[in-house]
Amino acid sequence: MNDPRHLDLLRRANARLSSFFAQASGRTVLDAQEELRLLLQAEGTLRSIEALLQEGLQESADRETRLELAAYRAHLIRLQQELGRRQDSAMAHRARLSNRQRHLHSAQAWFTASQTTQ
Repeated sequence: MNDPRHLDLLRRANARLSSFFAQASGRTVLDAQEELRLLLQAEGTLRSIEALLQEGLQESADRETRLELAAYRAHLIRLQQELGRRQDSAMAHRARLSNRQRHLHSAQAWFTASQTTQ
């Protein structure tokens, strides 16, 4: 499992994940389409490496491959943390929207009631 193409694919995957973090990390608000595009790119990257791992890439004794695998693992851990932050942010945003909706319904009910008493 010392195919140079596998090492190249692993390097490109790590570069794409680094790019993902550079574009998405730390930004609490992304355009929904941009965020979806970034997440789909990350998913494609993960799937490309998944196939190599299923073939036993992690068993490689090649030093460069082992270093790239270590970097990939670090990216996975960081991605897990980033997705957790995004989930927390989305849940908080949903709660704010729900509160705003309840407020609007209350205001609408008050307005309707005040119109009928006049």
